[in-house]
Amino acid sequence: MILAVTCCSACNSDTITIKYKGNTAEVSTIPNDSVVVSIKNADVKVSNNTSGSRFTYVLKGKSDNGTFSLKTTKEDRIELSDLSLTSNEGAAIIVKGKKKADSKGVTLFAKSNTDNTITITACEDTAKHKAAAIHTKGKLNITGYGKLSV
Repeated sequence: MILAVTCCSACNSDTITIKYKGNTAEVSTIPNDSVVVSIKNADVKVSNNTSGSRFTYVLKGKSDNGTFSLKTTKEDRIELSDLSLTSNEGAAIIVKGKKKADSKGVTLFAKSNTDNTITITACEDTAKHKAAAIHTKGKLNITGYGKLSV
């Protein structure tokens, strides 16, 4: 399933919420058509942020076989809010961001008073999959006040 929702005139949110539920994932309304989200089971891919806006992607829920992949040229934010995400093949969180020296990068933020776990069960690097719980190309800042177990 591919979602691309054009913003209505009343929309001004820059937050997209992704909720994992077992082998599926649901995505909240996408604030404008500059972001493309595709979902296959519990694998979520976000790309093509062509707007001038920065987005916050709030990840919550639990999946024993899911992923979140973000391809962006912006200084977006991934917020973890009581997330338990396990990937059986490749990294559970993949960030392909700006590599330029002037970029501050993407921020991975563990929300206050939350317990977050990112896990991978596959342990072999291949050309297609990286054996890491979190894999990034570009800068990734990890911060927050919640708990993050990797």
